[in-house]
Amino acid sequence: MSNFFKNYPIVDATREDALAYVSILFSIAACDELDSKEAQSIRLLVENNEWDLKIFEEAKNNKNFSLDTISLSSILIEVGAPYLLRDLCAIAYLSNGFSDNEEFKINLVREKLGVSIDLYLKIKKSVISHIESIKIWSEVISV
Repeated sequence: MSNFFKNYPIVDATREDALAYVSILFSIAACDELDSKEAQSIRLLVENNEWDLKIFEEAKNNKNFSLDTISLSSILIEVGAPYLLRDLCAIAYLSNGFSDNEEFKINLVREKLGVSIDLYLKIKKSVISHIESIKIWSEVISV
């Protein structure tokens, strides 16, 4: 999974964007209790994007965060919306698939980002396919 979280076309994201982004990931991961796979994946995302590791800790401990108060820059929304939804799907899927609560909250984010349900379903399908492909390929090369 090391390369999954490493392709972002967003060059000028602010620290606030990164903190909001990671806080959103933690919010979804906490829907059905944060597990170690989810936390490791979020940390990997922060490391791979060379964001300040303090962002990981701040977002993880941000108990006052609410999806209702998402504050992202317009550039992050314009360019990063599919990536945020991709990462939300990956975090949810890694923890035994999508719970109803995760799906509901991801859809709240999707609506705030202005992404159509059709595009979201394509993102979700591609994430699941990609993760399953990585798992299968890992089995093939570990033989």
